[in-house]
Amino acid sequence: MAGCVQRFCDNATGVDGAATVEVKRGTFVWENDGTIKNTDLLKPCYIKDDVTVSLTAEGSSYAGIILAVEDDGVTVDMMTQYRETVTGK
Repeated sequence: MAGCVQRFCDNATGVDGAATVEVKRGTFVWENDGTIKNTDLLKPCYIKDDVTVSLTAEGSSYAGIILAVEDDGVTVDMMTQYRETVTGK
């Protein structure tokens, strides 16, 4: 995870690495897809589209850790790496 892209960039028809974008690292407010509740603080969330985050990881990139859930959006710490500990028996 590098951070939050600050301008639109479409490289759909280009080769890998043909376009570059600036990113900012830090904490950002995203729109909530409706899956994130106040009880989800400090849980990981995932990018649903260019302005929305979700609790659903399937087919999504990791966004960051949920810091706040308000009517105007979800505050996400995008500087925190997510590491899930898996234990076996």
